[in-house]
Amino acid sequence: MKQIPTEKPTFQHIRQQARTRNGQRITRQDITNLTGLSLGEVYIVDIGGYSAKSTVHQVLQAFNKVTGQRLTIDDILRAGVV
Repeated sequence: MKQIPTEKPTFQHIRQQARTRNGQRITRQDITNLTGLSLGEVYIVDIGGYSAKSTVHQVLQAFNKVTGQRLTIDDILRAGVV
């Protein structure tokens, strides 16, 4: 019997597997450049740490823009949003 995962993936896991529309990998620095957020803020979202909801949304919007995906805040593991 196949087990269904109960834990959501981190944004980092999704980001590392994703590619841009041009086939390039997406780095934290790419997200930083697109959002104007600090590398530290992007890192916290990446690993699923506590982040401001607006920060998470900015990261996901940038990711969706370069990948063509429609990832939402409910799709990723996070410790919490403040």
